[in-house]
Amino acid sequence: MNIIDENDVKLKEFMEAAEGQWIDIKAGNSKAGNAKVRAANKIVTNWAKKGLVEKLLSPLLAHESAEIRLAAAAHLINHGCKEEAVAVLRNLINEPGLVSSMAITVLRVNKAL
Repeated sequence: MNIIDENDVKLKEFMEAAEGQWIDIKAGNSKAGNAKVRAANKIVTNWAKKGLVEKLLSPLLAHESAEIRLAAAAHLINHGCKEEAVAVLRNLINEPGLVSSMAITVLRVNKAL
């Protein structure tokens, strides 16, 4: 598998984990949801070692899924796109449900609220 294909596969896995985490949490399965968070974190850690986080996650800040925008912004806030990530997180505060609460948490942790 070449590098481009590998990044595409990992990007898809990241997006599936980002959305799947919330599906699991809503279903009351926090253990499975947390496993998805760890999987996404591992993917981003590997991208960070290669200097790819900003390149791969920045386009997701405009994704139609609030969960994917949240996951991308939560990582990008510490990987070279703080201003853009903060703007997305502030917009997510208006989303219904837990996404809003998590966006607020990420902003507070990063002293951006």
